[in-house]
Amino acid sequence: MRVLMSLLLFGMVAVAAAEDEVKLKNGDRLSGKITGLAGGKLTIETPHAGPIKVDWTQVVSIKTDAPLKLKLATGERLEGKVAPGADGKIKVESAGAAAPVEVEYPKVASINEPPTAWHGKLSAAAKATDGNTHTKSFLIAGEGTRETDLDLLLVRAIFRYGETSHVITERNSYGLGKYQYKLSPAFYVYGSEELLSDKFKDLSLESITSAGVGYVFLKQAEIDFSVEAG
Repeated sequence: MRVLMSLLLFGMVAVAAAEDEVKLKNGDRLSGKITGLAGGKLTIETPHAGPIKVDWTQVVSIKTDAPLKLKLATGERLEGKVAPGADGKIKVESAGAAAPVEVEYPKVASINEPPTAWHGKLSAAAKATDGNTHTKSFLIAGEGTRETDLDLLLVRAIFRYGETSHVITERNSYGLGKYQYKLSPAFYVYGSEELLSDKFKDLSLESITSAGVGYVFLKQAEIDFSVEAG
């Protein structure tokens, strides 16, 4: 019985020791598992109260038992166990590193950021008529974007085809690849490559390379207004 109780106590101590710890400016301490930092909010999964979000500006120290993935405001990424550092900094102990890296709390932009996802759309349309003349046509268009705090990648493709009485009347395609690097939330530089092909304009494959600068005046869910020069 004593052996069993000792094992249970040892297990409880081991679990407690494995918890992450967050200390706030008001002196409060939170224990649990740090799951992420996004939008200025640090999320801690606690054993009894569930997930708790606290303002990152109110955090004075964190200590973890497992590695975290940190992304800095500069775009630099660090991964390792985290502990309080000197002068109120975060100390990141990366596996295999010669020495820990210390960074200031305001310079940490996110923790355990999910992988950047692609978003896009695909559309298709077709039409056919039958009478004195037989016509058919179709259109396929697709677009994909991947955006982070630092950059944006856009890929677009369009293909059109049409024929009348089994004679081709339209066949063209268009492709675009564009990369934007953000110098600020509104100001960016870009480079793009366009490919065009049109059977009836004698364009087997034409390429247009562009580069320049752009400024975003308004960007919302349904509105994206920007001006480019290049």
